[in-house]
Amino acid sequence: MTYSRENLEALLEDRFDARIRNPYVQNNRVVYLLGLHNPDMLARIGHPKEGVLLGGLSNRSKADISYSLNAANYQTRYRIRPLGSGVSIEAGGVTPPADRFAEDDYGTATWRYWHHGQGMRLRASSLRHAGSEGGLRRIVEQTVGDYAEQRLKDLQIKLWHGGTGLNGSTVNMNSSAQQSKHQWSEPLGLVYSIGTQNNILGTVDRSVATNLNPIKLNAATSFPGAVANLEMVRMFNHGFTDTTTGLSVEGASRHNPNGIGCTIVITTPHIFNRLMQDAEARGYKVYSGDMPDMPKIGFKGRVIDFEGVMITDDPDCPVGVMYFLDPERIEIHIDPSKNFSKTPMTLKSGTEEGGEDYEWCLLELEARVVPSDVYLMGTVYNVLGG
Repeated sequence: MTYSRENLEALLEDRFDARIRNPYVQNNRVVYLLGLHNPDMLARIGHPKEGVLLGGLSNRSKADISYSLNAANYQTRYRIRPLGSGVSIEAGGVTPPADRFAEDDYGTATWRYWHHGQGMRLRASSLRHAGSEGGLRRIVEQTVGDYAEQRLKDLQIKLWHGGTGLNGSTVNMNSSAQQSKHQWSEPLGLVYSIGTQNNILGTVDRSVATNLNPIKLNAATSFPGAVANLEMVRMFNHGFTDTTTGLSVEGASRHNPNGIGCTIVITTPHIFNRLMQDAEARGYKVYSGDMPDMPKIGFKGRVIDFEGVMITDDPDCPVGVMYFLDPERIEIHIDPSKNFSKTPMTLKSGTEEGGEDYEWCLLELEARVVPSDVYLMGTVYNVLGG
């Protein structure tokens, strides 16, 4: 195989599929489990001109999904204060007036796509002197492999820690520009939106509206023991008696319309290993790889099916923490025109006077993470792997 634009494009597309598009789903536990809700969407990741919506309400129409994916500014409405307890009325009593307008109990936030782009260059001289098909393949494989590893790592950090990454993840989230416009052009990572209390989410200052904070339980003080076990999942969803205060604590299912609570749990590999031992001892199913009735994409993770709750591990999950998610209250959108796409290779010297002698392209992804009603989700922390 000699170097030509057609040959180069064919090799790059092949390696791009193998090293970026497929591994993103195969290795990303959050994405895969959100895909359980609408599995046909998983197969669309990386397909040009096809958008992807993972999570969210399962009964959405095609038209609604299309609108959601193609909207540059996607707006959501969500409660900004809890409902009052109401007033009891005796026979012949006076009907109590409302103390505020109902629509004032809700706020609007706008979620924009964040654009993840990375340029890639290949020296034209190296390609011309590759000498054989094998030589050309080695150049492409090495280059795409390096880019793929870094890009997937960047995306994983954004999903967990938000737009500014692992260090300083709250800087952009509280920036006056985004907060005043209620427009979020960087992902609010799981650590910020679901793993942290008393911060700002959309238009809500959760240090004031504390009832809208995510659930946060300390395994070391609230549970009978801090060593990971499946009862922690049951207690989070269905309630328990706090071992320190002796008070009854409501579970996540108490106010969730699904009556179940959170159906996805993500934790560290160390904690997961302990949960897996518990599951196997009690006869619950543990899957390794693709789950039944899901697209065969070569999923690399492990999943415990505990009473309808899917539990998995993620190396990027913070140490000692179990994240409890409701897939109907988190959406991941991928733009149809930037779905792990690659622009055509271009010879710089052939398109620009004085241009250098190299081929270049742009690897692109536009996505957004849209959380809602996060007070129905949360974390258990200080969990021990045993």
